[in-house]
Amino acid sequence: MDKIVIKQNQLKQFSLLLLSIIMVVSSVFVFFINMPIFGITFVSKIIGAAGIIFFGAASIYIIKCFIKPKAVLVIDRNGITDNSSAVSIGFIPWHDIKSVYIKDVLNESFICIDVENIEEKLKGLSSFKKNMIKRNLKTGAPPVSITLGSTSYKPEKVLEIIKNYKEVYNQ
Repeated sequence: MDKIVIKQNQLKQFSLLLLSIIMVVSSVFVFFINMPIFGITFVSKIIGAAGIIFFGAASIYIIKCFIKPKAVLVIDRNGITDNSSAVSIGFIPWHDIKSVYIKDVLNESFICIDVENIEEKLKGLSSFKKNMIKRNLKTGAPPVSITLGSTSYKPEKVLEIIKNYKEVYNQ
């Protein structure tokens, strides 16, 4: 079986880019109007500036992803590499995967992976990723939650592929 690389869908990235630009323009508008919010005029400046900074940074990130779509998930004979979110663990060999399943949260489906020796996996990660994953674990969430929202792949199909690869290469 060949390596499968699941990349971001450029049409979805373009749609996100348009939305982020609209939000930047809206934030600029809020910044420059002198309308009192909650009876205070400078609140619009604060809200507008925060929106410009946040959505401006998001726009830059989305432009980068649009120009060069990243591999969200790589599945090969050695295991899987998850790059689907800011707190992704990265590479997980087949022998470290205990179970794989789909979990629906707020109208989005995630491919969830229970991993052997999660503490070992966390050692090589940044402190930000470690803390976020530990917080997720405290809420009962699995250590790995792969989102395919930026791709054109259905979670059920990817789950089937992962299970097939695990069955073949986890010997």
